[in-house]
Amino acid sequence: MEWLNKLIEKYPTPENPNNHFTDEDIAAFEKALGTSLPADYYAFLKAYGYGTFGSYIYINYPFNENDAQIFIDEQEQREENYKSLESDYTEMPNGKPVYLDCKFNNGEPEVTGGNPDLLEFMRCEVIDSFTRSKIIAFGNHYPYPFYPKDGGLIFIGWTDDEEFFLRKTGDKFTIVMYDCGYYEFDMSFTEFLYNFMTMTIKLPMMWDEMPEWEFEPYYDTSSDEEEKNIIPPLERADE
Repeated sequence: MEWLNKLIEKYPTPENPNNHFTDEDIAAFEKALGTSLPADYYAFLKAYGYGTFGSYIYINYPFNENDAQIFIDEQEQREENYKSLESDYTEMPNGKPVYLDCKFNNGEPEVTGGNPDLLEFMRCEVIDSFTRSKIIAFGNHYPYPFYPKDGGLIFIGWTDDEEFFLRKTGDKFTIVMYDCGYYEFDMSFTEFLYNFMTMTIKLPMMWDEMPEWEFEPYYDTSSDEEEKNIIPPLERADE
C-alpha cells in the first residue's frame, strides 16, 4: 500500500475514524454490487473512514446504514445522467462532430473519434510529462459504458467540480475523472488520489495552488458530550 502510506504521511488520518466495517460487510456489499473493488479502496476507507477532505473531496463510503444500496442507486443515476448527455454530442453547424475522443500514444494525443479541430481547446500543451505518462485517454465525449459491461465505470467519488470512477476492464482497474471532459489514468485508486491532491497531476482545469487538505470525519450520530459532523449518505456538496 505504498500510495496509501504516502497519502497518510502527507494528510494524517483522524484520531477516531468512522470506519466500523468488517470483511463480512465488504463481502455483502460486493455481492450486492456484483463485483469486487480494489483492495486499496477499502484500505483507504479503513484508514480515514467516512468523511471529506476539506468539504471538497468525497469518496463513496458504502458501510453506514443503507449506504450499500445508495452506492448502487448513485451508480445507476450516473449512468442515466450520462445517457441523457449523448444527444448533445451530434454535429456543429458545419457538419463536424462537437465531440473529441483521444488516446495517448507515447505521451502524445492520437484522435480516435470526433472532431480533430477540438484538440486545441483541450490545451494539451500544458500537460506535463508525468501526467502524460499516466493518461490513457481523454476527450470531451462520454465514451464509456457503465458496469457491469466490460470496460464500464463504477462511480467512486466526487468533488465540487469533478466526478471519479473506477473503470473495470477484465480484472484491471483504471481511474476515470470527468470535469468538462474525461481523463483516464493508469493508476491505482490511492495513487490517483495522492497525485490529484498534491497536484502532481497537472491538467488545464486544476487549481493554481495546492489547497491545504485536512480530513474531516463524518459520523452517523451526535451526543451531548461532543458535537460531531453529520452528513447524509453520499450527499453531494452542491446539493
